Amino acid sequence: MASPTRLLAALLLALLAAIAVAPRPAAAHEAARIIGFWLVDPRTGKWTARLNRNSVIDLSDGPVAIAAMATSARSHAVVWTSPKEYTRRERFAPFSLGGDYDGLFRALKLQPGALKLSAYVSDGTRVSRLRARTLTVKVVRT
Repeated sequence: MASPTRLLAALLLALLAAIAVAPRPAAAHEAARIIGFWLVDPRTGKWTARLNRNSVIDLSDGPVAIAAMATSARSHAVVWTSPKEYTRRERFAPFSLGGDYDGLFRALKLQPGALKLSAYVSDGTRVSRLRARTLTVKVVRT
């Protein structure tokens, strides 16, 4: 039979090991962030394609809208910081660059060239602005 000291030591080591590998709950400011930008057809409201570094938006395909997807629709707000003419705070999902009403997206007036998109989820802290997501895509008219 093991001594009480050895049993206590084994129990303590098991407890410390369990604490070391337990997942750390996400802090409130970590839970809300931008996870991507999407191209949206404003005529139908359909999210058509996820935008990435190699994306090309062809204006000859018809009107376009852009939305940001956040990790939580219950985020405080998404703040669009670029392009400058669309700088705004969007308080409700879907977080549309040009604005929306009840799922109807406003078409953007874009010019051919590079388009820098930048947004962050505002949670009332200075830290949230540091986690802004930025993406530059190419806009063309064929």
